[in-house]
Amino acid sequence: MRHMKKLLFLVLLSPVLAWAQPTIEVIEGSAKINGERYPGYKTRITADDKDIEDFLKDHFKELGKTRDRNSYFSLTEATIAEKYHGERFFYAEIVRGSETQTVWMGVDSTGLTSYEWEVLAATMKKFTYDFTVDFYKYEVQNQIEESVKAQSYAEKQHTRLIKESDNLASRLESNEKELIRLQEAIEKNKQEHIDLLSSIETNKVDIDSAAVSLQKIKEVVKRLELKKAQIR
Repeated sequence: MRHMKKLLFLVLLSPVLAWAQPTIEVIEGSAKINGERYPGYKTRITADDKDIEDFLKDHFKELGKTRDRNSYFSLTEATIAEKYHGERFFYAEIVRGSETQTVWMGVDSTGLTSYEWEVLAATMKKFTYDFTVDFYKYEVQNQIEESVKAQSYAEKQHTRLIKESDNLASRLESNEKELIRLQEAIEKNKQEHIDLLSSIETNKVDIDSAAVSLQKIKEVVKRLELKKAQIR
């Protein structure tokens, strides 16, 4: 639950609405791999280096036989732009920065003619560009999926709160009815209390009156018994 609340909070604060199309620039550049310098192209990507690395691994795996060489990646038996390149080595390297990473894509051009290199260079440039585009799309897709999760959570929370509101309103209505009943009962009880106090006072007077009458009757009975006893 805390995770979903945090996710919803992050989505609400995300700069999605202010997000602008990233500028993708691919420039020619070489890199040294195992002491050998290879030609290629590089581009700058503003993202977490681990995210780029994971995407690069998965991307290379789809193209051919890839190996993680710690500081760089190698690719052989690759099919790029619908062309199989056999044992030719392709390379990728991530030069890490704080927020922006430089991604270099290169190839071992040994044995290529000038024309073959021009064709392969154009392929590599487009490959580097397409990789960057695909990565940014991948990042946005992840944001979409996270946003959909947050949307689902928000919808469920909204529905739950509506049901809770209806339940609270129903309980309030029942409580108000009970309050009216209790208030009426209290008023009735107050009147009964007054009536009982009055009846108790009346009863006291009646008790005293009955006691006087009883005493008088006892005296009459006593005189009558005495009178009876005098008859001879």
